Amino acid sequence: MSRNRQTVFIPEAEVGQAITSPSLTSKPTFRTEDAAALSISHKSPWEYYEKRFPMKFWCSFAIITSKPHRGGDPRMMRTLTGAKSDEQLQIIRHIFHRNIVQNIELFASGHEPGSYFIVSEYMPTSLSHLYGCPEYPSEPAFSSILYQILSAIEFLCGEGLVHEAIACTSVLMTFSGEVKIGDIECCRRGGDFAKFLDSFNRIAMVLMDKRKTPDAAIGLTRIDKWSGEAVDFFTSIRMQAPLTKYLNHSFMSRRSKEELKWLVLFVMVSAEHSRV
Repeated sequence: MSRNRQTVFIPEAEVGQAITSPSLTSKPTFRTEDAAALSISHKSPWEYYEKRFPMKFWCSFAIITSKPHRGGDPRMMRTLTGAKSDEQLQIIRHIFHRNIVQNIELFASGHEPGSYFIVSEYMPTSLSHLYGCPEYPSEPAFSSILYQILSAIEFLCGEGLVHEAIACTSVLMTFSGEVKIGDIECCRRGGDFAKFLDSFNRIAMVLMDKRKTPDAAIGLTRIDKWSGEAVDFFTSIRMQAPLTKYLNHSFMSRRSKEELKWLVLFVMVSAEHSRV
């Protein structure tokens, strides 16, 4: 088999049966200083914002701008509905971290009980768009992406929350190289950490091997593109180790936000961004 077609698969027999997840009762280490729960306004959001165009990440957003008397800044708006919306809203109201998309304002719909408008900071692109563009991330950029995701997950676990199905569509990026999880309302209290690791493994897989799809068998066919250190990190995820092992892996020491800055610009001009 030629080197550029080698495949790495992790046999099920090598996967640990027990998972040591982070403590779900430990104190958070990255909470925004003096963060207070977001209040809920019962006014219409359109008193304060104007819709500019739609955008699709893991769900549909409206890209909006605040009205001139509020500065005209760009924001994103989405709706939260469903049987669990009130419970999910409590997570959104109380969870703040530098690697979680900052929610700024909440509005209760006056027409449908349990329906809310969520206004958040503007995020220009996502890992899904990075996956869809022709360029692979450099190893310092890729390391930074993974480290920032894990930092958010460590914080969430400290709050007793586990994101069991993290995906490229819901991990967003800024022009300054910040990587943030957007759909924290999908976290489950006391959830299954093994499910997080599987979904995290799939994010790493498709960013390392764009021939793969997120639902493919976990493995790599493009190991020629990556250092042994990067491949070792990828394979270690399937071993289901404590979260601290991944944060302290030697590959994480290669991370660089500066490398992400130019990559985000490239993604913006080369990947298709859905407007529906």
